[in-house]
Formats: sequence, C-alpha cells, structure tokens
Amino acid sequence: MFLFNRLSAAGCVVAGSALTSLSPFFIEFSGIEAVASSFYRLGIGGAALFLFVLLSKKQLPKKKTVGLCFLASILISMDLVMWNQSILYVGPGLATVLGNLEIVFLVIIGAVFFRERLPLKFLIMCCLIAIGIYALITPYLIDFKVQNLVGIAVGISSSLVYSVYLLLIKTVGRENSEISILSILSVIFLFGASLLGSYILISPSLTFAIPTWQGVACVVSNGLTCQVFGWFLISKGLKDVKLSLSGLLMLTQPSLVFIFDCFFLGRNTEWIQIFGCILLLLAVYGASQKRSEEPAVA
Repeated sequence: MFLFNRLSAAGCVVAGSALTSLSPFFIEFSGIEAVASSFYRLGIGGAALFLFVLLSKKQLPKKKTVGLCFLASILISMDLVMWNQSILYVGPGLATVLGNLEIVFLVIIGAVFFRERLPLKFLIMCCLIAIGIYALITPYLIDFKVQNLVGIAVGISSSLVYSVYLLLIKTVGRENSEISILSILSVIFLFGASLLGSYILISPSLTFAIPTWQGVACVVSNGLTCQVFGWFLISKGLKDVKLSLSGLLMLTQPSLVFIFDCFFLGRNTEWIQIFGCILLLLAVYGASQKRSEEPAVA
C-alpha cells in the first residue's frame, strides 16, 4: 500500500492501465474458451475484493440495491464473454481497441433516452471513429473470414454492453453513496461468477478445466493483476484526476495492447491499421471531452 500512496493520481491511472493491458494476452495464452476465462476473472477478482472488504470491515451494499447489482453482474458477464471471444477471434489489439468505444455509446444513450444535446463536435468525432474502425478492419474485410467478422462485431457490441453497465454502476453507487465502490464491485463480480459458473455446469460443450500450468498462471494473473490491482489503481487515481486528463490517460490501455500485439505478436502491422488505431483513439478522446467543455442541455 505504501507504493500506491507514493504514486500520483495520474501515475496510478497509467500504472493501472498498464496492468490491465496485460489482460487480453493472459486470455489468449490461457488456452481456455471465453466463458471459462470470464468466470475465472470475475471469480478470482470478486473473491479477492470480497476478502479485502471483510478484512477492512467495509459496509456491503444495501439490500434494496441487490437487484441492481445482480443486473449489473449480467451485463459485466456479457461484456467479458463478448470481449474475450473477440480476442480469441481477431487478437488482443483489435478486440481491445474496438472494446473501448463506450464513450460513444454513452453519449448516444444520453441523447436518445435523456434528451441530451449532441454537439457538432461529437458528430465529427463519430465520423472520424467510423473512418478509424474501417481502416483498422480493412485487411480483415479483404481476407474475408466469417470468424473475423464475428470477432469485429462482438468486439464493438461489447462496448455497447459495457456502456450500459457503467450507467447501472453509477445508479448503484448513487443509491449507496456512503459505501465503498470496492464493496459494490465485489458483490457484482461474485454474482457474475456465479452466473457464468452455472452456465458452464449446464452446458455440455463448456468446461472449468484449464489444460496447462501456463493456463493456470495466466488465469490467476488475469484475476489478480488485472481485475484487482489494475482497476484498484485506476479507481484510486481517477478520483483526483481532471476529466479532461482522465480520458486521455484511460487510452493508455488500448494503446499499449495494440502496440504489444503489433510488435510482439506481429498482428495489425499494416500502415492503414496503425493509422486507423491512432485516428480512432484520438477521436474517442475528443468525444470524451464533450461533457467537460460543453454543458449538457436537457
């Protein structure tokens, strides 16, 4: 904990993002399918957080919000399974970049359901994001494979599911304003692990088995390093970082994943894909600044 206290707020976000950037590689090298990988990530992460909550004697969420926590657990389970499947189909780099479009969906949801105004700047950013996505996936469209197209579609869809999850987390947090977010997340993660575990039990094609010791190491590292320590650092840092800076810092994770995937695994190395990734991430950052620069109009 001393090391965490020595890090600046921005340093915490960057360090946490660097740790979470390892997650898609742990998933790929674990050798297990998407549902089991998601189960272990939520189960290990949830158990570690719950143990921390009990030892630190933090209060658990109120009974009246258990239903919302359960709904949130369904969404985070769906998000992880979809993202993990996308990783297995198209690789960590592309899947993670496509899985970080939640800011776009959040603003669209705000406009459709809460009648918030969509400024011209945001619409321009959306056009740039679309161009970036097209540049990223161009080689996959040329080398037509159903698996690639499914991986791309599932990766983008995971962003939509995650954006709804974030809205629900905000609602649960508002209903439990005096309770630590770690307490809320521990319950949500354990609910999610229970759901996925039950699904694995009733599905003859799925299994809890991890075939190799490398897989065990990857699964445990993903649950503890990424789900617990990574997001602990990000949550700790975001509280004291300006909104305009937080959006940029959070792009550290998809950027690092894409760079690692490109340089170490030799994927997504065509210049049009690198251009598309840079354009997409810059446009996502630009879109994320909408709320800090312009007041929302109901």
